[in-house]
Amino acid sequence: MLSAPTGSGKTAAVLSLLLQIVQDEPAANCLYIAPLKMLGDQFEARAIDRQLKTVSLQKRRLRSHPSEVAAPSEMRAASVAVATSADFRDPWVRATLANVVWDIIVFDDEQFVASHADIVLEFTLTHSLRTLVITRALPPEFESSDWGVIDWSGVLYSYPGTRSKIFPRLHVVPFGRSEQEEEVFDLVRAIDDLGRGVLDEIVSQIDSAAYSSLYALQAASLHALHEAMPIRNALLHGSVGPRDDRQIERQDAGDRARLVAAVAMMERLVDLIEATESDARLEALVTALSRDLRASVDDPVVVFTSRTQTRDLLIAELESVAPSVGSISDQRFAGGDQSDALIIVDDSSVKGFELPSRRGIAFDLPSVENSLVRMSRLRSGEGAPAEYWLLLDVSRSSHSQTDSVDALIQRFRE
Repeated sequence: MLSAPTGSGKTAAVLSLLLQIVQDEPAANCLYIAPLKMLGDQFEARAIDRQLKTVSLQKRRLRSHPSEVAAPSEMRAASVAVATSADFRDPWVRATLANVVWDIIVFDDEQFVASHADIVLEFTLTHSLRTLVITRALPPEFESSDWGVIDWSGVLYSYPGTRSKIFPRLHVVPFGRSEQEEEVFDLVRAIDDLGRGVLDEIVSQIDSAAYSSLYALQAASLHALHEAMPIRNALLHGSVGPRDDRQIERQDAGDRARLVAAVAMMERLVDLIEATESDARLEALVTALSRDLRASVDDPVVVFTSRTQTRDLLIAELESVAPSVGSISDQRFAGGDQSDALIIVDDSSVKGFELPSRRGIAFDLPSVENSLVRMSRLRSGEGAPAEYWLLLDVSRSSHSQTDSVDALIQRFRE
């Protein structure tokens, strides 16, 4: 069972799992049961984005063309079949689906499994299916500080002539911000709401940095303010020099007022960040490394970050946590011979390079594609799965992380 809050990216985690199954065994057949047709369509769209071929198995279509499943020309071309809970309740549909040797069945509807346990058990046990149930309900132990583990290593499967596969183990560690930081991020959201029109691209720098450290947010805010001030001055006092300000001149009174207010908020944001005494994300990283991961030269840990400047910050901040800290560039220049307990990696340098560790922790959240690249670069030990840790912000003013994780395991509670 995969348990995590609504919006935590559970579906993306399942997509990664199915992709690994298909990559290891192209002839594998996977069945995904969605609670609603609309959600099934969304799953198919996201699967296609990840190069997973799908086929929709609707009740009406199955009744008209049962051979498409029983003697699957389409299923030979597709790796994942998608049906709905309503379809699965139909005895005829279940009998038709039973004609295929499925390698795994995923129920993205724990309420259906609970309400129709007899149907699910009869189908899965009779046909020896490996089953994964996705649930939004959190068991009591998930409320503790060590929030939860989604253990893909528990989903083992084997094929004739091949050995069992072991999947990465995903750890989820939540953290919350101080009231000082909450004020900072409330202001980031306010700037994002106001920064439309000519400030769109400038404000996006602040918005993207908010997913990372306060250090990165401060750097982005200073850079954005440097770019925004000439626009604000041209608006209030007229342009100076060869600057083309026709776009500013086209702003109506309301847009102009918002632009001036957004720049004033940027100035306030820089001051607030300077006065903030702690960085909750950085503290959560240090705690996880010290308490849970305990990196050593013999069992190193990779720390992933999306931003180059944050990589340099982490190298400096984590020197007291592990015996030695270095970057993946240090490893490359040393021909892979350099040994560090902590290896700091930014996303621009991870592609095409296998990392000398089976354990990694994500300091910030990249796109889903980059998350999957990160996990794929970790090594699995002898009989031990690779382990990937996520630091996820569950503060009141947390930025929605659907675009980053939805789109890894649909977004964590705000």
